[in-house]
Amino acid sequence: DGTALDNAASELSKRSVLEKTRLHKANLIKIGLGRETVDISDQDLVYSIGLIDYFPDDLVIALLNIVHGWLRPGGRVILGNFHPRNPDIGVLELFEWSLIHRTEEDMHRLYQESAFSSPCSEILFEEQGVNMFAFGTKS
Repeated sequence: DGTALDNAASELSKRSVLEKTRLHKANLIKIGLGRETVDISDQDLVYSIGLIDYFPDDLVIALLNIVHGWLRPGGRVILGNFHPRNPDIGVLELFEWSLIHRTEEDMHRLYQESAFSSPCSEILFEEQGVNMFAFGTKS
């Protein structure tokens, strides 16, 4: 989204960190499918929330593989996902808002099947316990 990138650039500039930042306009689905690439390397952290809840496992694993390549050794990825204990699942289904709710075991399996080749290094929850944050570390 070009407007989002412009807004991000403006905010980063106000904070005098724009020169330390690289913004990319890319489609993560195309990246995950190998149809598009971006030159991102030696990252310390890659973070996403509100994204993989819409993606099937095979696409999440493909994205984890790509993110693994973007991270420097010791770099971390944090993926947010809705947990099945979400009390609003019924309402979401009523309005046909299709989210993939995942358990801790699901997240461990996704990381294990990816280039990280190990379960999540840590899993945290926000106060209500609905949003799960699964951490992985590149060895």
